[in-house]
Amino acid sequence: MPCFTTRPLPPTHPHYARMASVIEYLCRHRAEQPELKNLAPLAAMSECHLQRTFKEWVGLTPKQFLQVLNKEYAKRRLRQSSVSDVALSSGLSGGARLHDLMITYEAVTPGEYRSGGETLTLRYGCHPCAFGHAFAVLSERGLVALHFIDTPEQAGACLDMLRVQWPQARFCEEQPAIAQSLSPLLTRPPVPGESLRLYLRGTPFQVKVWEALMAIPYGELCSYQDVARLIGSEKSVRAVASAVAHNHIAYLIPCHRVIRSTGEINQYRWHSTRKSALLAWEHANTTMIQESDAEPRV
Repeated sequence: MPCFTTRPLPPTHPHYARMASVIEYLCRHRAEQPELKNLAPLAAMSECHLQRTFKEWVGLTPKQFLQVLNKEYAKRRLRQSSVSDVALSSGLSGGARLHDLMITYEAVTPGEYRSGGETLTLRYGCHPCAFGHAFAVLSERGLVALHFIDTPEQAGACLDMLRVQWPQARFCEEQPAIAQSLSPLLTRPPVPGESLRLYLRGTPFQVKVWEALMAIPYGELCSYQDVARLIGSEKSVRAVASAVAHNHIAYLIPCHRVIRSTGEINQYRWHSTRKSALLAWEHANTTMIQESDAEPRV
């Protein structure tokens, strides 16, 4: 998961200075695990008002932001120290709390992260499809990544990024397994009840956005504002756009169905031309399905 970074709003934003001071305080005093009552005076707000404003501005509650800071600190320390030592120095009560934190935010145990994925086996392969090639990585817990690429040779760059992330993991090229898993999903409209388990790694806010994307019906479009409303955070449009951009499972988490409120098909992580092709393909399939359903039965 990319390191969490704030996306500062322009200085003219009414809460810019207040939220910036709270974030700075959380970063400086992470080890003390400050509570909402410690932060409210900094922003000259009530605890309730701060909670609401901070989430609208950052996309996370102050507590969730603090958990991300704890997790990032733990990740840096896990390569040099024991799990129990890292848990205590992170301001957590023990190894069990660190375990829960890492599972929630990184989908791996502290031991797996500390070892660089030494116990993980990641199967990968490149499968041709109507939109170029699909490079996929599978683990025992589900689909880790799915990227559209133009040529099979580009799979090497995707694999290199994963090797940096999991230097000790065992990587196995298994084209047949990848083809068997992906071919039905990338060659026709979805079948009711058909699914592929996804191995999601991200902040709670990112996962919430990705779950909302998967709720967008096949063949339909949604704006970033619509997604923000779906997750009950109407003022977090910028944070929603950031979460959409960090999606690492193409098509199955359908970020291609999100467009600007003006109707413009904007940039796409795997190229805007491919996004247009995906939308056109889904529209054509939806039209055919509707026409088929409308035909009289004999």
